Parts: sequence; structure tokens; C-alpha cells
Amino acid sequence: MIERLRGAWPRWLCSLLLAIVLVGCRSDRDDDVWAPRTRLTTAERAARPAKPVPPAPSDTVTIVLRPDPRPEPASEPASAPEPEPAPPPRPRLAIVASGTGEAIASEPVDYTFTVRNLGDGAARDVVLRVDLGDGIETLGDAGEPTFVADAIAPGSWRTFRVRGMASVGRHTVTASVSASDVEPVLAEPIVTVVTRVALELVHDGPDSVAFEADVASSIEVRNDGSHAAHGVEVAVALPVGLDWRDASAPGVIEGRTIVWPLGALAAGERRRLHYRVGAGRVPQVTLVATATARGARVTAPLTWRARAVPRLAVDVVDLEDPVAPAGAVTYVVTVSNRGTAPDRDVSVSCGLPVGMRVVSVRGPGPVAREGRAIRFAPLATLAPGARISWAIVARVDATRSTDVTVTARGTSATSAKAVAASESTRFGP
Repeated sequence: MIERLRGAWPRWLCSLLLAIVLVGCRSDRDDDVWAPRTRLTTAERAARPAKPVPPAPSDTVTIVLRPDPRPEPASEPASAPEPEPAPPPRPRLAIVASGTGEAIASEPVDYTFTVRNLGDGAARDVVLRVDLGDGIETLGDAGEPTFVADAIAPGSWRTFRVRGMASVGRHTVTASVSASDVEPVLAEPIVTVVTRVALELVHDGPDSVAFEADVASSIEVRNDGSHAAHGVEVAVALPVGLDWRDASAPGVIEGRTIVWPLGALAAGERRRLHYRVGAGRVPQVTLVATATARGARVTAPLTWRARAVPRLAVDVVDLEDPVAPAGAVTYVVTVSNRGTAPDRDVSVSCGLPVGMRVVSVRGPGPVAREGRAIRFAPLATLAPGARISWAIVARVDATRSTDVTVTARGTSATSAKAVAASESTRFGP
């Protein structure tokens, strides 16, 4: 600009303007006090405070921002973000399965399946399919069981049950449940082990018995299975006309039934039981022995015919005992038929010991003496319940104390062997 002024104004005017400008710049540095420049003395210059040294120029520019005192215009409130849409309610299925773990063959097996809806939406067209495998068959229905439910509300459940019969072995039962828009859910498999208890029963006894005789019989029970049998019990019911006599332990009579509570019977174990009954006069009797256990039941009949048969018996008793030395004693010999049919060709004899001699014999029919033996007259028949007696008076020749024994014997056409009876007598004080 000064250069432009030099070309347009006089030289002196330009110099004046330049001086005025320089004086104005000087006054700004002296705190805006303008005064003519005077020369200061040395003392005045020393007393005058030093002016601050301006900082060295640098390339850094400091910018100070001051707030605008004017009020800011009102701003519109920011709008909230729109929420994401909630997911639609959906069902979520779960299945819990339980059932028989161990069973005995011939016992039913049971399974329970509970289907729950754990979601927040209803499960529709719910289908439960149960796979029982090859060794289990349902009771009453054919094929694999399938259950259908129209809907299961959120938080609700449905329970389904299956009953079947299983063969011996190990079985695995599985189940799955599905619904509309829901993936199938599998249940934990159920393992069922089925074992076999094979009880065997043998009932032994006579084929023919006499009326009113005591009949002894036996029962053998054994476990031929591969596992122990539990709750084993054997029983025999007595028909009308028979009377209980006794039974081996732990047998007891309950009403008209003999019962043996045996408890557990290990695999391969056997037990033998005995009992006696009075035959009475029933012509034919069938006794049925029954053995039961958990999952097993077997029976074994025993049939015998009762008939009228003779039963020969001989008795001998002394009428005095003790007897004074060298004294006499009387023996009574009796033969009887305790059976239910007549006996034939009955013979009775009596033998005396050494040192004893017969004094007299009284009784029916003739008597034959052969040394110390006495033979009574044979009887052609002896009716049931009949009794015949003989009295023998004998003496011991010894004067000292002694014991003697007299023996009587009897035979008949129906007796397989002789029957005998003995009596001992004390001679002396």
C-alpha cells in the first residue's frame, strides 16, 4: 500500500504518514498511553520495571474457544429405538420313561411315559411311539403301542402306560414323542431283565392203603431255574374224610391244609418234606401238592386207593410183676384183627425162657406144648375188630432174683411177616 501511496502523493506526505503509523504502534506497546518520547536518566531506567520478554515465535497456534452467551435453541427430543418383535410362542417337549427293571417269566412288565410341555406354546398333534422290541408283547393289543394327544398346554403333561408279557432274556424299551413344528424327542432307554424260575415238584406215597390206616407221604420241591426263587411255599389240602397226623418242619396245619413256608430256594436247591394223614374209610383219595413262588406255580397229585384189609396184632402182658422167687405168674396172650377185612388162617404161639415151666393154659381150642413152646389152635378166620385171648400160668424154678421175658408171635394168610410182642417179668424182691 505504501508503494502505491508513493506514486500518488508527494514524498513528504508519505513520510509523515509513515511516522504517524510508527508512533501508533509504539503507543500500543506502552499500555495504550501515548506521550512524546523523552530521554530517561540512568537512574530512571534502572528503577523502571523490566518489560516482559515476549515469547519466541513458534509454529504452534493456540485457539481459545469461549462459550456463546446466547441461549441455545431448543432441540427436539431424540426418538426411542423401536423394540424388536417378540418371538412367537413355541412348545418344547420332554419325555420321562420308567418301567420294570427285573421280572420273573410269566409276570407282567409295566412301563410309564410322561410327556411334558416345557415351552410357552401349546403342543399340538402329539404322538408317542413306544418300541418294545421283539421279546415283549402288549396285553390285549397287537403291535407296538402308539398314543395320540390333540394338544398339551404349556406347563402341562400327559402320562401313558404300557403293560406286557416278556420272554426270558434282556430287553430294551425305547420311546419317542413328536408334535407339529416340534422335532422328535427320544426317551432314555429302559432295560428289563427277565429270568426264569423253574420249580419242579415230586409227590410220593403208596398206591393202596388200608382203611383207617396212617399213610406217610413225601414231597420234593426243587428249583431247576437259573435264578433263585423267592417266596416259595408248598401246601397240601386234605380232602374230607382224612385226618392230619403230623408234618416235617416247618409244616403247620391251617384249617385243612398243610403249609410249608420255605422262603427262598436257590438255583439248583431242593427240599424234601414229609407228612402223615389218617386214611379213614374213603375208598379213593387224591392229594394235590402245590408249590408256589414269585412267578411260578406247579402242582403234583398223589392218588391212592383205600381198601378193607386185615391187620393182625399180638399182645402179651403179665398180671403180676414183680413175683416172689419160685412163685407163679400169669401171662395173657391176645391176638386181634385191627384191620377192616377178615383175616384167615391165624396161628399164635408163645415161647418161655430157660428156667421157666408151664403150670397151666386156659383158652379156646386145644393147646399143643413142645418143650417151652406153646402152640394155640389155629383160627380159620378172624373178623375185623375180633380179639381172642389165652392165659398161661408159669413158674420159675430158681430161688434167686432174676428177670425173664416171654414172647408171643402170630401169623396169618394175609400177613407178609409174623407179628410179635414181648413182656418182661421180675422175679425177686
